[in-house]
Amino acid sequence: MRRVEDSLDSENWKIDVVFSHTCPYKYLYCLVNKRQHSSIDDTTERWLDKIEDKLTYSRWYCGHFHTDEIIDKVHFMYQGFRELI
Repeated sequence: MRRVEDSLDSENWKIDVVFSHTCPYKYLYCLVNKRQHSSIDDTTERWLDKIEDKLTYSRWYCGHFHTDEIIDKVHFMYQGFRELI
């Protein structure tokens, strides 16, 4: 986590695209109901939430939840794919 934050510091927290396995915490409730969420270790998601709040970016791609949805700038990818240009 520290290495990621140091890398983002060197870029002044401005990057084009983020790739992560899971998503920032604020998007969990869009995908998982409260009962399911209570049993999930959300340490990484909470950290990613702090990252996203501070970060300037165009798109964020993640795939942990096995769904193809777009919420704000976060693209949940499962069976779909996108060409990066």
